[in-house]
Amino acid sequence: MGTFAAAASIFKAFVGLTILYMPQYFYDTGIISMPSIMIGSLILTLYCAKLLLECAEDYGDSYTEIAEAAYGPKMKKLTECLIIGSQLGFCTNYVYFISSQMGSVINCSRSGADVATCWKPDFIYDEVQLWYFLPMLMLIYVPLCWIRNMEKLAFTHLISDVIIFVVIISIFVYAG
Repeated sequence: MGTFAAAASIFKAFVGLTILYMPQYFYDTGIISMPSIMIGSLILTLYCAKLLLECAEDYGDSYTEIAEAAYGPKMKKLTECLIIGSQLGFCTNYVYFISSQMGSVINCSRSGADVATCWKPDFIYDEVQLWYFLPMLMLIYVPLCWIRNMEKLAFTHLISDVIIFVVIISIFVYAG
C-alpha cells in the first residue's frame, strides 16, 4: 500500500498542475490525440516512478541520496538546488493560476459582465487590485512546499488524488 501511495504522489507531482489546464489541451490537441498522449504520459510516469522507488529501496529515500549514490557529492548539491528551483516553480505556477482565476471570478461576477471576455484574467475590470493576493498566497504555499515528511500530508494527498481522478474521469466523459 505504501508503494502505491508513493507512486500516486509522484504521479500527482508531475501531473497535478496539468490537470487544471486539461480542457484547453483537449481543445488545442483534439479528442483523439489527447487521450493517447495522456495514457502514454501516464505509463511513462508510472514506469519512472517505479524505477525511482526501486532506487530508493537500495540507495536512500530521497532524490539527493540517490543522486549522491549515483554520481557523488557534487550531484547531491546540484540535486538540492534543482529541487529548490522546482518547488519555487510549483509555488509560482499555483499562485499565478489561483490569482488569474480570482480575476476571472471578479470579472464574471459583476453585473453586466460580457460573457465573451469576462473569463480573461489579463484585464480585471473596475480597477480591482489583486496585488495583495499574490504575497498572501506565497506565504501559504512556500512553507507548505518545504515540508519534508510526506506522512504529515498523507490525508491531503489522498483528497487531492481523489479530486484529480474525478477531474480526469469528468474530462474523458465530457470529451466522449
